[in-house]
Amino acid sequence: MRAMFIVAVLLLSSVAYAQEASEPEVESNDTDVAVQAEDAPASAEARLKTKNPWLGQMALVEVTLKRDARFKDAQPFFGETHVDGALVQQARYTPIPASETVDGKEVLVQTRVYQVFAQYGESVTFPRLEVSWFDGDERQSVLTNEVEIPLRAPADAAKRTKGPWVASPKLSIEQTVAGDIEAFKVGDSITRTIRLESEDTDAVMLPAPEFGDIVGLTKYVAEPKLTSKVTRGRYKAVREDRVTYVAQRWGFYTLPAIRFEHFSTTAGAWDQVVAEPIEFRARVNPQLGTSCVGSAESVVPAGWIVFVLLLLIYPVLKLTKVRPEETTFSKERDLEPERFKDLLAAAKAGDSKATLNAVYRWFRVRKPNPVTLDSWAVDDAEFSNDAERLNAEVVGQQDWDASKFAQGASKHRFDTTRDHQKLPELN
Repeated sequence: MRAMFIVAVLLLSSVAYAQEASEPEVESNDTDVAVQAEDAPASAEARLKTKNPWLGQMALVEVTLKRDARFKDAQPFFGETHVDGALVQQARYTPIPASETVDGKEVLVQTRVYQVFAQYGESVTFPRLEVSWFDGDERQSVLTNEVEIPLRAPADAAKRTKGPWVASPKLSIEQTVAGDIEAFKVGDSITRTIRLESEDTDAVMLPAPEFGDIVGLTKYVAEPKLTSKVTRGRYKAVREDRVTYVAQRWGFYTLPAIRFEHFSTTAGAWDQVVAEPIEFRARVNPQLGTSCVGSAESVVPAGWIVFVLLLLIYPVLKLTKVRPEETTFSKERDLEPERFKDLLAAAKAGDSKATLNAVYRWFRVRKPNPVTLDSWAVDDAEFSNDAERLNAEVVGQQDWDASKFAQGASKHRFDTTRDHQKLPELN
């Protein structure tokens, strides 16, 4: 029995050894082998978001990029583009990224919006746009499809107006005037501002006003101020135009009305916004002298008008035996002592400009025997020299002796041996 047991154990051991020897030897490896899954395919699509846009109105094109979610930290680059016959720009707001599952894989969805403002034509084409990003150091990119944008326009636009017009839900106009228009004189300036505001269009699309040229006024047009912004979800555009007018001659003027044709895209009808005309008068500016009247060409017709009026008035004066010298200057002559007292006071104070003003006012009430500064030099050369210095001092050339002038004025108060033309009063 013992011998049989030993034989059985030996047989089993030999069988186990044979099986172990027949199995192939496999090397052990503790490192895990990572199997990389394929990325979800990337794609980009462009589509027209605005339904049936009008010519000049904003049309929105939405560009959507879909790519594997593992690129969520890789910033995409949506390129700039050009559209023939239209202004195009990327909207300032960026939609929030989203995600979706495609064929069991997570996909990142990122969108950008482009604003297209067509200027002419029946349609415009949004071209293929490249969208790119970086996978490490490697640049990846995809292209979108083209988008055809059909445009609507009012059928009677050509009959309505030959000039520019605006298609938008709303258009408003406002005008302001800066400057003292009530006391406007030759040499003064006023500034007219025209402000246009519209919706669903860009400020570049708003037309410029036609200010035109006005005889007698010099025009200075400033650069327009254009502003486009999104307010409470509405895209608004504002255009401000300013023009400054400077009066070159006296007279009555009218700044013409400013009109713009508007097609309401909500009402489907035409209307018109108007800035009313502005009427004002430019008065004579005494500080500018005869330059207020204008050029010789403009003075000649006015001279003929005055001549004709004198011919009509003369017979009336002759029949009524009116003596203009007596009626016009009888009351003014009563002011002669007071005017001369003002003259002496200004001279003693040493104020040359005030003195010359006082001299001219005194000359005015000396009619019908007016005098001038040089007529005071009949017997006193020194006083004449002082009078010339007074004239020079007014333009800042040299000083003069106020006390001697006051004495000379008293001495020559009634010296009117020579009849001179009256000097104009200096205001």
